[in-house]
Amino acid sequence: MLLRARSIALLRDWDESKHPREPAGSPEGGQFAGGGGGGEGGGAGDESGSMRLVGTGQNRERHDNWIEDLKKQIDNLPKEEIGGEKDGQLNGMKTALELHRDAPAKLKGAGERSLHTVQDGNGKLLAAVYTQYNSEANYSSVESMGGLEHAALVKALEHMVTHEEKDNHAERIEMTVFDDDKTRLDALKEIGFRSGAASGNGVQVMIRGKETTQAEIDRAARQSAEHSGAILGAGQATAKLLGYDSKLVRVSKEDYTFTLTGTVRHAAGLAHLASGVITLYPERIYSADAAVGVAAHEVAHQKYQTVLNAVQAQRTDMNRTDMKEQEAGRPPITNPDGTLKPEHRDLFPLVARFEKHEQNLDARIKGDGVTAYSKDYWKEAADKGHDMTSVRSASHETIAEMARLEAEREESKASPAWKSYYKDVMKTYDELKRAEKAKALYDRARYC
Repeated sequence: MLLRARSIALLRDWDESKHPREPAGSPEGGQFAGGGGGGEGGGAGDESGSMRLVGTGQNRERHDNWIEDLKKQIDNLPKEEIGGEKDGQLNGMKTALELHRDAPAKLKGAGERSLHTVQDGNGKLLAAVYTQYNSEANYSSVESMGGLEHAALVKALEHMVTHEEKDNHAERIEMTVFDDDKTRLDALKEIGFRSGAASGNGVQVMIRGKETTQAEIDRAARQSAEHSGAILGAGQATAKLLGYDSKLVRVSKEDYTFTLTGTVRHAAGLAHLASGVITLYPERIYSADAAVGVAAHEVAHQKYQTVLNAVQAQRTDMNRTDMKEQEAGRPPITNPDGTLKPEHRDLFPLVARFEKHEQNLDARIKGDGVTAYSKDYWKEAADKGHDMTSVRSASHETIAEMARLEAEREESKASPAWKSYYKDVMKTYDELKRAEKAKALYDRARYC
């Protein structure tokens, strides 16, 4: 009885925070954390600085305090250290914390978004690693990490590996690292990462586990004739519903790449503006549902180009007529600023319709797109001084993205100037097609 009473008294006085342990599931699962040497740790005062405690970002207040502290450390870096090693590690930790903070609670709860931190006994953050697990392909990727000391970064990575391999059963863990990032490369190599086949061009894709997971093999198998057929069917059906010739939609197994904002990207679809053909790339389109948005995007490219060609053709006619009128000694049909005079607007209705949009070009440039993808084109246009070619390309992508959002029934955050322009583009295309159909019927009747 005396022993039991003493035990109860000890439990009553026990303060868990003074006896930190490694979290269950870590390499030191459930053990009390100490410094580098055996038997050390759990001490007070100066010895607290030698302790290394592993965490998973569950303490939101501490988490937020770390972010603010890292911001201050980054802001207070000496000028000569900005962009250097310490700056990179501090930013890596801050980004890891921010990504975890902003990740959906559901994914964090399921362990598909995870944070792994190492701190000393005084609460100072020494390393942070943030990962996300892709359940469809059964692999995990390290999205951001940083550490102020090698041992702490290795410990955080070991804790991460345990979680991803034992809890998520990930068959591969990967991280893309620059060739000259010795700190991260050394830490990754120490825990069994190696340079993968996708490495090159100044970066190394460091992997642990399989180069290709079984889920990825299975996914590749889906990119078969059956999958291509489903993508083609969805693309052609979408084109038909949008009033575009479905016979012009095709599929291809090739990998079409392009560069945007300095990054090599893989196209899911391509509009061949000269021929009107649309190519869909099934290996970049996961499902028939996704093909609807891709097809709508590419159809919009074709429609937009058709309208641009028609407006330009009518403008050429207008300029020719204007010149003839003046050569004949009659008043010009245009104003000094090049716009049509009111009495001649009916002669060139497309030019008249789009004059206001030409005048609103600056407003559309300011609106710079409606999605991250189209905004990237406007960034490139800005870098090129908004020359005619880059503005035309960015406008194409913005119109196409508006069409994709419409097909996918997603809300468009386009500016009023863009919405008005888009509406007139689509209206004009429909009018052109109706006129083309009517002419075909007339010609058929005429020659029958």
